[in-house]
Amino acid sequence: GYNGDLHLSWQEEIGGDVTVLRTSTLTSVGWSPPVEVSRGTGWFVNWADFPAVDRLAETNWIAHWRVRDHRGIHIEYSLSADGEHWSTPAVLSGTGVEQGFASAFRPIEGHSVDVPHVVWIDTDRGQSALLSMAVNGEDLKLAVASVCDCCQPSLVASQSGSLLAYRGRSENEIRDIYILRHSGNAWSTPLKVADDNWRIEGCPINGPVVATNSSLVAVAWYTEEGFQPRVQLALAGNDLQFDTPMTVNQEQPLGRTAVAFAGDDSVVVSYLRHADAGRSELCVRRLHDNQWSPVQVLASFSGQGPGFPQLASVNGAVVAAWSNQGRLFTEYVSFD
Repeated sequence: GYNGDLHLSWQEEIGGDVTVLRTSTLTSVGWSPPVEVSRGTGWFVNWADFPAVDRLAETNWIAHWRVRDHRGIHIEYSLSADGEHWSTPAVLSGTGVEQGFASAFRPIEGHSVDVPHVVWIDTDRGQSALLSMAVNGEDLKLAVASVCDCCQPSLVASQSGSLLAYRGRSENEIRDIYILRHSGNAWSTPLKVADDNWRIEGCPINGPVVATNSSLVAVAWYTEEGFQPRVQLALAGNDLQFDTPMTVNQEQPLGRTAVAFAGDDSVVVSYLRHADAGRSELCVRRLHDNQWSPVQVLASFSGQGPGFPQLASVNGAVVAAWSNQGRLFTEYVSFD
């Protein structure tokens, strides 16, 4: 978050088709008391596409979630100046029958620099594209014309503009990983992170994740190219010219990756993998000085696991967050 803050958000279904979105901030003594952002009926609650609360600037907060109505599935948002008091929800204007997998960002220049922007997957008549727009209805832009419809894009702010990683979709159903930058009030031409050439007819529901520090960009993702399921990591400088991908794990991976930088410029990657007796495990590894740490298991679950665990950097440390059986868990990741 802004100024190094870390915010956790989650949704609760409280009965009668009512869903509540809450948020909490990590402090020196733990998580702050939860704040209710919004509540409503008709929310589209989904294990892979979930709400978020973002602080984009000192007095510039935005929360967003999805709702279903007679027109389709759309994004609603609410704004705040302090993270405590939130505006009446509004519907984000869009073009498709279904909107989803949204991320909020703040342009680094332009006339609408102080207006929150949202980038999302917009689906209409079977075609999915990445669109972005300011919440005031201005600056509607086509970022990418064809993307994998159920793989979450990943956005991170940088000094030279927000970076967006996504899984593309070619006419031949090649679904490789790309990255682009929002700068100068426009999206750059997408650059391929790696030549996986993974051809798959359906969406794997396994999007990439991106993180950055002052000098490096890290992208982690899942692939089954060559019928070899694995989690990969690629690094680049600010020019986005990525090195050859490294294999993080190829031992029964499920994917659902997350990535974050630690204070010593090491990169931490988390992922889910299959375990014995029909269980799954949340694992982390650290890349430091070109050496991988042993696999560390943070948690074990029944079945396919807890959705999409998250990693975040805060004060030089890395925090992991995940849900399991209706409860939220967070843990500082340590490799000592």
